[in-house]
Amino acid sequence: MPATVIEQIADRAKEAPGALALDCRGTRVSYGELVARVDALAATLEVAPGGRVAVCAPRGIDALIGILAVLRAGGAFVPIDVTLPAARIAHQVEDSGAVAVLAATGRAPVAGVPVLPLEAAASAGPLPAFPGPGDLAYVLYTSGSTGKPKGVEVEHAGLTNYVGWAARTLPRAAAGSVLHSPLSFDFSYTSLFVPLVRGESITLLPEGAGPDELLSAMERPHGFVRLTPTHLRLLLPEAAGRRLRGAAYVIGGEALPPDLLRSWAVVAPDALLYNHYGPTEGVVGRCVFAIDAARARCWPDTPVPIGTPIDGTEIRLLDAAGASVPDGATGEIWLGGTGIARGYLGRPDLTAERFTDGGYRTGDAGRRLPSGDFVFAGRLDDQVKIRGYRVEPAEVEIALAGHPAVAQAVVTAETDPAGDVRLVATVVPAGPPPPAAELRAYLAGTLPPYCVPAVLRTATALPVNRRGKLDRRALAVPAFEGTPGDRLAGIWRFLLELDEVTEDDNFFDLGGTSLLAVRVAELAAGAGIPLTPTAVLRHQTLGALTALVSRRASAPPTAQGRLDSDGV
Repeated sequence: MPATVIEQIADRAKEAPGALALDCRGTRVSYGELVARVDALAATLEVAPGGRVAVCAPRGIDALIGILAVLRAGGAFVPIDVTLPAARIAHQVEDSGAVAVLAATGRAPVAGVPVLPLEAAASAGPLPAFPGPGDLAYVLYTSGSTGKPKGVEVEHAGLTNYVGWAARTLPRAAAGSVLHSPLSFDFSYTSLFVPLVRGESITLLPEGAGPDELLSAMERPHGFVRLTPTHLRLLLPEAAGRRLRGAAYVIGGEALPPDLLRSWAVVAPDALLYNHYGPTEGVVGRCVFAIDAARARCWPDTPVPIGTPIDGTEIRLLDAAGASVPDGATGEIWLGGTGIARGYLGRPDLTAERFTDGGYRTGDAGRRLPSGDFVFAGRLDDQVKIRGYRVEPAEVEIALAGHPAVAQAVVTAETDPAGDVRLVATVVPAGPPPPAAELRAYLAGTLPPYCVPAVLRTATALPVNRRGKLDRRALAVPAFEGTPGDRLAGIWRFLLELDEVTEDDNFFDLGGTSLLAVRVAELAAGAGIPLTPTAVLRHQTLGALTALVSRRASAPPTAQGRLDSDGV
């Protein structure tokens, strides 16, 4: 087994101490300085091998040094998103059993655990031996079905296996990658660890950096850049006018639609594109499909494969009984090999359920193509029953996305007022919104009747969370009924997550934003109230907005133009 990642980084510093390691908005840190600061901080940490230390700091140089220092001290880092509510931060610190929290000076103790500064004045003593492959490297929290996040335990062996594969596979450059995603998201660990074990530099975008800064960084040569498909869609309009110079784009975190693969291959015409699959329990990524831009630009309207296993990985497709399915059949993706997490921290029941036969049952559906490549086929737990028939929403999404007037589509299940489950499609048009009847007729040509959504909604964009992934919970829109005022009040309560609102309440005082004003207008249109975002911006109380809608409804045709100019 090769040396652990933290030992490899120390070796690179010995070989070239003056080489650039980090560049954050012009603040440059050499390998020698990086390792000196890491060692100084590590020497202050009294942690047993595999003991957990939380790192709660905005993405930046200090946060990276904190993560590396915990590894150098022999501990396991617990990355915590500083933007989370205090109660959720406290839960993760307490649940992880962290012995300390590394954070900015002045932060109050979290869950009774001492807070230590991220800066160490000088080395406090000798350093322990480097960790071994079986020691715990980090604990990363993911959403849990119980409503509480669960901690995934990852050992050094798994991290070293993944980073080693990526270091051998992904293109090299003096500037290795751009680090722009949350450090509590293992998606970012490719960009964090791979350049450092190769002696390359990281272009580090601090917390709060926006799409324009990311695109500007991507105009400079880099070995690779990691992006989610949602990132691609967000960046595409501006990227089309720029010269992107990344040698490769490693895409993952969610399914990659074929139209998006083609579009990105146009704005990055000389790049390699990697469709990279793997859950947190599989240690960043376990499967990859590589394609050059020229071939990607011609990709048909068929699913983009997730490819073949990376080094040290075994993939099986299992039926409900745990037996392998034949080639071409759909089964649950099971991951095995070196790069599998230890399990869920403090959850032996869930670990036993999901980590079976020396591997991990992902809950993802997949199938193997004749080429040997695997294809992702949606989540098994998204499966719903419509009138007794089993339906995979992902199948309907893929069908909708094939319509030329549809840019994006998401399908969810909702319960109607009668208590029946129905499919609801949210569509982002590629241009003028296509009529619902046209979309239904299109779907009826390829899907059975029970797979055609009962409701088709149009949106200007799909909601995303701060990790850049689709926020499916935000798509679960309830029915808004009653008078126009009742419907508007319901929309406000839903979007602002409030139990009650009054006529005198101000939308922005309650936490509204200009982006949420757009959502108010979209939901109002779906509830039969013609409204524009401008109206919400100008008429900020619920009473004023309701009065405006009432005036619009009762105004004679000769007054419509005057009222329209006021934002309705």
